[in-house]
Amino acid sequence: MDKRGAYFFVIDAIIAGVVLVAGLMFIFSTYSVKPESDPTVRASEDFLLFISSTKIRDYYNPVISNMTLDGNITRIDNTILEQMMEFYYNGKQPQLEALALNVINNVVSPERSAVIVINSTIIHNKTVTPMERSKLLVSAKRMSFTRINETLIFGPVWIEVKIWV
Repeated sequence: MDKRGAYFFVIDAIIAGVVLVAGLMFIFSTYSVKPESDPTVRASEDFLLFISSTKIRDYYNPVISNMTLDGNITRIDNTILEQMMEFYYNGKQPQLEALALNVINNVVSPERSAVIVINSTIIHNKTVTPMERSKLLVSAKRMSFTRINETLIFGPVWIEVKIWV
């Protein structure tokens, strides 16, 4: 038996393996994800994320300050969404609309239209372009719960945000 022939086959297999691994590494390293060209595609999800993660105490605004001083907002550790749901639960429609109006006007860009809906009730509708004539409509919907007091949790509540241009 010729051992030199076996060495050539082993070396040939190692070289083929290295070439195959190098080729796969090259192919996978050149793959890239194309970024989304229109931020409107993510706008409704980003808006829901913003209101569900931003606490009242971190969102400085004259409207929020006045509501806190008036006693309408009692827990500044609530997120904006939790505060909206608390207003909704307590039937404080004017405060709910004022908070929604303020947040939409400060967060959603002026050329976009937006609507916030809680349990099929339109809370605020900012219309620049009628929805029927929109070129792009993006909607995000989320189920949420909130603590009203030490013993009561309100929910489930469906929160929907639609943004269009």
